Parts: sequence; C-alpha cells; structure tokens
Amino acid sequence: MRTKLLKIDNIMYRVKDLEVGERFYTEVLGLKKVWEDKERKMIGFQLDQSDAEIVIHANPDLGDFEFSYLVENVEEFICMFWIGFGIV
Repeated sequence: MRTKLLKIDNIMYRVKDLEVGERFYTEVLGLKKVWEDKERKMIGFQLDQSDAEIVIHANPDLGDFEFSYLVENVEEFICMFWIGFGIV
C-alpha cells in the first residue's frame, strides 16, 4: 500500500520580535494562539477552519521558513520517496 500526504501540518516563520509577531497574528490576522514555548521562543496559532498550525519563532537555531506535512506512515513515506525520487 502506498502511503500518502494527508495535509499540511504546520508552516513556521522566523520573526524579529516575538511579541510584535504575536500581536500581528492575533489582532491583524485574527488567528487563535493555541500554545507558546518561551524557552524555544515559539508561538503556535490556528486558523478558524483548519487544525493546521502557523508557528512563529525568534529562535536563531531554526530556519527562516519551514513547513511539515502529516503522512499516514512516516517510514513508508520515506521509503517510497527514496525509491521514487532518490532524495528526501
């Protein structure tokens, strides 16, 4: 059986100022803050009609822009991807 992509799980952006970013995403974009990790300098938000998250962070150890997918089976998906395309 082939595993498949189910959805976008999250999209993550780096911001210069986490507090300013939080106000922008809640007050301007109307997103709901669902979690915060003060140690890793991250905040997660949800859209009204999706359980996918938008995450902002001010952590220099993380990338400027990242995203992740939800898949049925991670191991099967990686194997399928390697066989089909030779890279991950």
